[in-house]
Amino acid sequence: MGHCGNSGYSPQPHIHLHLQVAAQPGDSSLPYVFGSHIQQGRFIAYGIPEEGAQIEPFLPETGLQQALSLTLDRKLQYHWYRDGELQWELRIEVRMNPSGETYLDSGRGHLYFNQSDSEFYCYRLEGRDPALALLFSALPRIPLGGDAGMSWQDTLPLQVLRQGWRWHLASLLRAVLPTVGDSHYSARWQQTNLIEGRVRHAGGEMRVMAHLGSLAWFNEITIGRHRLVGYGAEGVES
Repeated sequence: MGHCGNSGYSPQPHIHLHLQVAAQPGDSSLPYVFGSHIQQGRFIAYGIPEEGAQIEPFLPETGLQQALSLTLDRKLQYHWYRDGELQWELRIEVRMNPSGETYLDSGRGHLYFNQSDSEFYCYRLEGRDPALALLFSALPRIPLGGDAGMSWQDTLPLQVLRQGWRWHLASLLRAVLPTVGDSHYSARWQQTNLIEGRVRHAGGEMRVMAHLGSLAWFNEITIGRHRLVGYGAEGVES
């Protein structure tokens, strides 16, 4: 397209993208974002590329889509350890509410999730199950593809990490500052089946490791002092 040249008030050949409500010249413009793409090695679910950025299309992988798929009535079982000591057994079942939203039901809470063509993501936590909160913290968003080293980011809502006086203070401040207390998540594919990441919040930082497996969705998930080990994870809980 660049060889076509340029016209009008422009210094060089370029692609102009413009969306409007109808085909008539002068009709109102519509805001837009780019869908799933990779910008300088980082997966972007949606957004406007930065000026001068190099972007490339994101290509989902069928194998990863299938591995992360959670079908209705599927049951997951984990042992939850803290500082190496067993806390309790976590039993989760995939369910759907009358509105068509899918969620993980632990009996103590609900973790709502969705899977598009390009990503798996969690978006709402109901109840006060700390184990589901750990799952949300460790795996808020997972691109369904990408080479080793590709990274991504997300923001966790305040309710996911309810810790001490900082959480209570942030809860009060959010009445006037809605983003106060949010935690920042960053991760990357270390290997095709291994996620490495970090969660940064007001109380500090927690390291995340998640091993994708065939027997328990994720065979093992570690976040800070906590570890969830799926039944049948090779070499651990067979």
